[in-house]
Amino acid sequence: MKCDRAIVAALAVTTAGILRAGAAPAIWCRNPARDFGSAPTSSNLTFAFDIGNRGDAPLAIGRIRACCGASAAIDVTEIAPGSGAVLRVNLSLGGSGGRITKSVYVSSNDPACPYLQLSMEGMAVRDCDVQPSSVYFSKIDADAVLTQRVAITCPQDLSVVFTSVECASRFFRVSFDSRATNACELSVRTVPPLDAGVLRAEAVVRTSSPLLPTVRIPLVAAVAAEVTVVPDSLVMVANEGGGTLSRLLAVRFAPGASYRVLGANAPPGMTVGVKDIAGGGMVALSGIVPTSDLDGKYIEIRTDNPRAPSVRVPIRVLAPGAAAASRSGRRK
Repeated sequence: MKCDRAIVAALAVTTAGILRAGAAPAIWCRNPARDFGSAPTSSNLTFAFDIGNRGDAPLAIGRIRACCGASAAIDVTEIAPGSGAVLRVNLSLGGSGGRITKSVYVSSNDPACPYLQLSMEGMAVRDCDVQPSSVYFSKIDADAVLTQRVAITCPQDLSVVFTSVECASRFFRVSFDSRATNACELSVRTVPPLDAGVLRAEAVVRTSSPLLPTVRIPLVAAVAAEVTVVPDSLVMVANEGGGTLSRLLAVRFAPGASYRVLGANAPPGMTVGVKDIAGGGMVALSGIVPTSDLDGKYIEIRTDNPRAPSVRVPIRVLAPGAAAASRSGRRK
């Protein structure tokens, strides 16, 4: 109410300056009071109010004031007799729980209603507390079987019963460890073999509450590749004059692995050298003649890892003009 009184006082000053003598406008709203029912406290709601002029003089729209958490705007400053406009309101519940009422005040030159009150009312429902809010498996092997647990707690006034949990990804298995009214614990387990890279999925927990029918939990797993080669391709500019190049390829195995690089096969004319380094190996290539005939061929690196016995590194040879155009495009 303090908010309402302060706004009314401010609008009284604004309205005094826009009143006109003679024919009078008459402001009206088709539905000035809105009940939005129930919404989570994290919601941002939008409303559209139809504002019209039933008088016989132009309606001048003055200052629009809104209570905290709300903002309002209308795209006109004057409404002709018999016409209308739409005032749009954005309302952020801002984490407040329980029954709430918010108001917007529109000042005008209507002598009978110098300020029009628009109201929005409803129940803000507190969200469930999910700990952790997402599940992340960091830098794991493709055959790793790991488990994390998630606790979900809901406000006591909701009386939520957790009915089911599902996950569409084959790389994760999600199940209930325990269930009670307004609380449950989930078990999230990785299911190998896992594809290399970043795997993303979502656990969907369904409840009996129409206010919070689902709770969604992001699942992420960063799976290390069996073998990583840097760079993953060899890109060169064609040199038909016969000059030679040298390149290095760094080979890395998954963390903790003790595999080795056994050798590498290269197109004819190249010299290949292999050196062991911690966690992998180094492949040295020399005598590379970057002609168009080399484009599309590859380097095949052999390892003693039974799950990745060989890795191919493609070779690309660009025409000088294409290479210049590529550099120009990146600068732009």
